[in-house]
Amino acid sequence: GSMADEQREPTAKATVLLLCRIAQARQRRIFIISFSGPGQTLDQFLGWSVSGGTDVDEPLQRSLKKCGVEADWKAADVAILSDGCFNISDETVRMVDECRKNSGLEVTALLTDGCASEVQRICPTSRIRNLPEWKALRDEV
Repeated sequence: GSMADEQREPTAKATVLLLCRIAQARQRRIFIISFSGPGQTLDQFLGWSVSGGTDVDEPLQRSLKKCGVEADWKAADVAILSDGCFNISDETVRMVDECRKNSGLEVTALLTDGCASEVQRICPTSRIRNLPEWKALRDEV
């Protein structure tokens, strides 16, 4: 997959660790759902290669169902960490819009590349962040 290279995969995993620390500091729970596999613990995610490709619909729909049904997750938001090179079905867009109206869901996209055309269907431009490439950071040190 496009995320499995020496720069993107470590950047993605470091970003997930940062999100976990932020959630912990804010006393919020976090649930990791990989685009290329089932829901995972943090240890499982960090030990797993992200080479399976991006199927954003199934994991995003699972996240939205979790937010809409489970009491502990009703105020949850969704963060998508990807290179942005994926397609989103009209059904998933509809589900995001419905959750946004019913529960105030916010979707944030953290992109390792600037490929944001599809993610803009579910995420306002103000909530799309491009992560610096790992190589650029390494070159600055």
